[in-house]
Amino acid sequence: MIEEVSRRGHNLDLEGHRFEGLFCNVIDPWGEDLLRAPVILQGRPAARPGAVGYCEVVESGQPLMSNVLGQRWPAEFVLGEKDPRKRV
Repeated sequence: MIEEVSRRGHNLDLEGHRFEGLFCNVIDPWGEDLLRAPVILQGRPAARPGAVGYCEVVESGQPLMSNVLGQRWPAEFVLGEKDPRKRV
């Protein structure tokens, strides 16, 4: 998959293409609970002409990742000041 994403990125034709794979990163405050979650990425257009587009995670069958994607999170949750699993 990474070869296809890389090829499309260099050819500037990522927009609209969907890729399936496993999430291979750790994001605080969820940490390793998201590692290896099945995800679908979709190519997005470049922010400005001549720039390379990017991929965004748009779907997941893993419940926690799906929850993370489906909600808006206050910056302090993602920046480490609060833990979203300990909501009051």
